[in-house]
Amino acid sequence: MAFHSMSRSRVVTLLAITAGILMSAAPTYGQESGDPIEVGSRKQLFIDNKFIESVDNVELVEWIPFEQLPDYIARASICLGGHFSAIPKAARVISTKTFQFVAMRKATIVGDNPAVREVFMHGKDVWAIPMNDSAALAAAIQLLVDDLDLRMRIAQGGYEVFQANFTPDAIAYQLKTIVEEARCTSVS
Repeated sequence: MAFHSMSRSRVVTLLAITAGILMSAAPTYGQESGDPIEVGSRKQLFIDNKFIESVDNVELVEWIPFEQLPDYIARASICLGGHFSAIPKAARVISTKTFQFVAMRKATIVGDNPAVREVFMHGKDVWAIPMNDSAALAAAIQLLVDDLDLRMRIAQGGYEVFQANFTPDAIAYQLKTIVEEARCTSVS
C-alpha cells in the first residue's frame, strides 16, 4: 500500500492496523480466513472498522504482476513476509515473498514458526513475531521504522542467509552433496 500526505508514524500505525484488521476480519467480508480480500472490500473494511473516515489518502494496490514485484520491493524499507495468520498452513511454511525480500536485502518481518526458525534467526536475519498477533506486528513495524541500524542489520543478515543457502549455486551444491552421500550409502 502507498500512503500520501501522512506523517511517518501515522503511516506505520495505519499499516499495522490494516494488517491486524485484515488478519481477523476476512470471514466478515465473505472470504475464508487467509484468502485475499478484494480492493473494494478492503476499502469498506477500513471504513467499517473506523480507523479511517475515507480512503482518499490511501492507495490500495491491486495484484502486482510477478515481473513488476522487484520494482515495488526496491522502494520498500520494510517488507512483511508473513505468514501471519492462524491458518494451519501458515505454521508450516516460509512464504515465497520472504525469500524475494531477503534476496533484495530488505528488512523483513515474518510470522514465527518452525520453518522460519529452521532457516532464519530472529533479530539477526528477520524480525519474527508471534502468529496471529496484530499488536506484535504493529510493534515490529514501529520498531523497524524507528531503528535504522537494526533495520539495516536485519536486511544484511537476511541477504547473507539467502546468498549462503538459496542462490542457484548454493542449491546446486546442496543437491550435489545429497546425491554424493546417497551414492556412498547405496554402494556400501
